[in-house]
Amino acid sequence: MTPCNVALLKRSIAGPVREHFPLSPLTTFGVGGSADVCIWPASTQDLVTLVKMKEDTSLNIIGGGSNLIISDGDIKGFVLCTKYLSSFSLFRKNNEVDIEVGTGVSLGVLVSFGLRYGFSGMEFGIGIPGTVGGAIIGNAGVQGETVSDVIQWVEVVDESGEVLRFKKEELPWGYRRSVLQERNYIVTACGLRLQAKDPYWVKEKADNFLQKRKSQPRGFKSAGCIFKNPDGESAGKLLDECGCKGLRVGGAIVSEAHANFILNMGDAKAADIWALIEECRRRVFEKTGYVLELEVRGF
Repeated sequence: MTPCNVALLKRSIAGPVREHFPLSPLTTFGVGGSADVCIWPASTQDLVTLVKMKEDTSLNIIGGGSNLIISDGDIKGFVLCTKYLSSFSLFRKNNEVDIEVGTGVSLGVLVSFGLRYGFSGMEFGIGIPGTVGGAIIGNAGVQGETVSDVIQWVEVVDESGEVLRFKKEELPWGYRRSVLQERNYIVTACGLRLQAKDPYWVKEKADNFLQKRKSQPRGFKSAGCIFKNPDGESAGKLLDECGCKGLRVGGAIVSEAHANFILNMGDAKAADIWALIEECRRRVFEKTGYVLELEVRGF
């Protein structure tokens, strides 16, 4: 996009627009180059305007930045950050509550709401630093509970700038996937339905999820689990059995605590992480025949 068009974009949307903006601070991995143009839409209308103005310019999206590896060097085109798409409203009825949330709302906000008021359905999100939008795209979950269990509808902006709303049943869901991964949609908001429970019961359930997370490495930058679990197997167990713990490329290392985590030891580059990912996949395939699928994404 030309400087003239960027100037027009800045006048056309309410949210901030920054040029040559460093992206590594926006991710939990702490890697990545700078965006040609970084945009923080303030509303769905901002998104509609952006999509209609971008023409052939590439568009990448950052939510919580927790499941993402951004390439080194300059990132061409637009990078969209969902931070300010954070609407939150609720409607109580009997033993349920319907919540409408913007795509940029953190999972932690939903977990805290459930804990405070005794609503169950999002406890699995405790300790996950992502946003609602990212959770929907990847059908985030833990131990058989997923965000699709509580979804009622999803609102998106399509590639022509039209706002669409889909019922849950219209969107096929699977293990760590949704059909939204395959479409050029931008998630703007969703409706969730939580169940009223005893607050102490909700807290106990959340604590159980949190306890299981204690085996995961802490104190270093990472993107969480790198690979999906194959059917009937644990990716971490396969990686461990194939000697991946402790493997290192540059500033990136496979965690000794959990082999499905790659850690940034402070000076890792995206290229280091991708090289380590490919080495881990190679070892697992050569020894077991499993082709590990990525849980993280990149651009």
